[in-house]
Amino acid sequence: MNPVLGQQDDGPLAVLVVSGGVLSNQDGYPSATRTVRLAGSLHPGMTALASTVSTGVWPENHGVVNHRQPHVDRLGYEIARPERATRQSVWSAAAVSGRHVAVCNWPHGLLEPDLEPNLEPNLELRGRLDRIDSRAIEGLAAEAPGVCPPGTVQPESMQSRLRSLQGSTSMELGCAAIELMADQGPDLMLGWMPSVPGEIDERRARLELLRRRLGEAAGREATLLVLEHGVTKPSVFQQSLRSLPPRLHVLGPREFSITGRPRVDVIPSLVATAMGIDPAAVRYRVDSPVGGQERLEAAGLPNPNRISAFDLKQFEFERNREIGASLVARGRWTEAHPWLSASIQTQHGRVDAACLILILIRIRRARGEEEAARLLASVQQRLPGSLHGLIVAWLGGRTDEVIGEEGRAILKNLGPFLTDAILIDLQRRGLLKRSGSSASED
Repeated sequence: MNPVLGQQDDGPLAVLVVSGGVLSNQDGYPSATRTVRLAGSLHPGMTALASTVSTGVWPENHGVVNHRQPHVDRLGYEIARPERATRQSVWSAAAVSGRHVAVCNWPHGLLEPDLEPNLEPNLELRGRLDRIDSRAIEGLAAEAPGVCPPGTVQPESMQSRLRSLQGSTSMELGCAAIELMADQGPDLMLGWMPSVPGEIDERRARLELLRRRLGEAAGREATLLVLEHGVTKPSVFQQSLRSLPPRLHVLGPREFSITGRPRVDVIPSLVATAMGIDPAAVRYRVDSPVGGQERLEAAGLPNPNRISAFDLKQFEFERNREIGASLVARGRWTEAHPWLSASIQTQHGRVDAACLILILIRIRRARGEEEAARLLASVQQRLPGSLHGLIVAWLGGRTDEVIGEEGRAILKNLGPFLTDAILIDLQRRGLLKRSGSSASED
């Protein structure tokens, strides 16, 4: 019989995020793997997805939209809501609980503990965080004392092996790094790989070998959770609302109780339960966003890594835009409205067509066509004529113009996310048959 979920003497657990098609194909699921089909979830890039998987909250809470996340406490500026990830990551909770933790190629998320005054942290109970590839973690959060700094490889014995693989493909190097970390025998291991080389049977065999390797190093049979996620492009607006849902594969002895149609934010709670840790047991604080040039100098942050005031405005614009779209993708239009409104105008004073269209969809549904037309009229002079004509046709329900030859050309430039949103709106209004929604795929 499989061990009961939550027993602390269960074997080690590894969580990997891989691209779609690694463990499953169009013919169905592998018979030796327990698979849960998750609800679809769009993220503004792989870094945002990994942040959701590690913290259990969505981009509007953790604030990560790309691999360059400004430090509130190191760059000396005050960012609009939210500041940054104020919830700890699952590996932070595991490390503080005394588990040996290995992290490879994952956004960094350990915040400084809110310790009592004059109380030194017990570094022996923090576990170890092994990190490869500084680009994935640089600038995502403050560094806690006693933890490996971003960009380093620990233990040092791993470095020579990785250097010997220079010239290998990034896929092979990523797989090698994760396999080397498995040999350290961690209780919890996390990592992501854009892909896994080989045919599907070879990929399944390689992941099974990794699971066994981890178990042998730890002296207990390991369980491997593999989140098989579709391509996560750098922007929500480059993705399709109708993309394939992710799948969560369970390889190994543990049993996980998953009900309903969960999304990827359920993974941290599964890991916490399986590891016997309480994510809420340790509270983390976020330092107040104060500082300036002197604090930058004191932090020793090199000039190339500093972010100018103009770039901060650009980051704010992009973050609000992406978070608003990710809320829309989950059907949370009311919550998305303030984020979209904050980015309807770029730092150059231009109207952002993407945010405008999403706001128009919400206003038309909530307040009617007249109110939406009033907003459109207020920005008409700042829109290209062809785009304005398409929006007018869409608001007026003239479906033939929207999906006609000229309309399709404009929709193609808008990208799959906005195209889907417009066509779904027409479909809900009874103006477009389901078969006609293929316009975004042409």
